[in-house]
Amino acid sequence: MYTEEELIKFTKPLSETEDQKAQRSIDLVTDAINEYNWSLWGIEKPSIHLKGSYENRTNVREDSDVDIYVLFSDAYYWVNKNTQTISPRHAGGGRSPTDYKYHLELALRQKIGNGSITRGNKSFKIKETSYKHQTDVVCAFVAKDDSGMTAYDGICLVPDRYDYGVIINYPEQDIEEGRQLNSVTDNYYKKIVRILKGIRNDHDWDTPSFLIECLVSNVDPNILCDNSRDYKGKIMGVIDELLRQLRLPFQFKEVNGIKPLFHERQKWGTNPDVAIVFLKNVKAVL
Repeated sequence: MYTEEELIKFTKPLSETEDQKAQRSIDLVTDAINEYNWSLWGIEKPSIHLKGSYENRTNVREDSDVDIYVLFSDAYYWVNKNTQTISPRHAGGGRSPTDYKYHLELALRQKIGNGSITRGNKSFKIKETSYKHQTDVVCAFVAKDDSGMTAYDGICLVPDRYDYGVIINYPEQDIEEGRQLNSVTDNYYKKIVRILKGIRNDHDWDTPSFLIECLVSNVDPNILCDNSRDYKGKIMGVIDELLRQLRLPFQFKEVNGIKPLFHERQKWGTNPDVAIVFLKNVKAVL
């Protein structure tokens, strides 16, 4: 069982020292991109962006990894979120996604060294050291949404193993929607997310961080900022509301409000059981 003081401790953002380590990770990747001779290969220099828990300020000490996407804007995909269809529209002299990813890998290895980088199916993982955090870097392309009156431009990731399919994310919308929700809930949205992640880490559960953020973003803001309850009461209210809503999981959206939270392209799939089990486990230890 958790005391109110223990729950309050979870709500705190990263310390200044942890934040400095994250900034060193960002600077290292930035230098790698800036120092690579992209024009030699006829590639437009990509831009560097942050995504994930660090940029959203929903991370906790045990989850202080930095997520970066390197965006090649001269290659893009058309995406229809209603029909879930994706059509490639390659620019950049007809280069393949594999070619862009090859040059991104070269840029990172030339700056950081081979021993510090591991290439995964979807990202390059840069090792943590005493002065910087572990960093995940993905090669991203522009995803143009043509599904209707409201267009939502996102990013497209092409894994090495094509059986995974192309992945579309909306990191800019994740950040903006998260900020707005935090504002209208008197900053309780991100505090409650951190509490849930802190409890998860205490018990070594493997519930994905992004799933937790998305679940809380689907809760009525009035429940998140109910000042008649302490933190334990708020968390209980959030859990009860989510368990009720999860009877109809197709209604859930990601933080961005665009993508469905439960569908076949998510790592947790269409079944909400992973969320339900997590919420019940938290309730049991509160």
